[in-house]
Amino acid sequence: MEEQKKPEQKLLSYKTAFYLLLVIFFISLSFYLILRYLSVKSASEIAFYSELAAQTAAPSETGTPDLQSVNINTASKYELMTLPGIGETKAQAIIDYRDHYGLLTEYGDLLKIEGIGESTAQNIFPYLIFFDDETD
Repeated sequence: MEEQKKPEQKLLSYKTAFYLLLVIFFISLSFYLILRYLSVKSASEIAFYSELAAQTAAPSETGTPDLQSVNINTASKYELMTLPGIGETKAQAIIDYRDHYGLLTEYGDLLKIEGIGESTAQNIFPYLIFFDDETD
């Protein structure tokens, strides 16, 4: 008796394998792009915050800063109004935020205050003190 040869069975058809590889490729590409975006964002944020930290009050002709530093967590409304771009309404918004949420600890907290956007936060950041020297 002759043994009949059975045709080899394919585990996957070529079409199915192609689609599977295509899906794997796009998932890998998506992860790569997400990780790349996060790393670029992190590097740009680091540069931005480094630049803000490096800024200081510009000295006047006498060598002293034109504006005094203000502790944002203890300043009165009138002290806050000495900051560039901060009027009575924004000063009150800072005080209200501070009273409701507690101490402001970093640059990002400024952006959470109603009425203070990116440009205002950048303008006042060099003049702000977030903590007393004694509590650091």
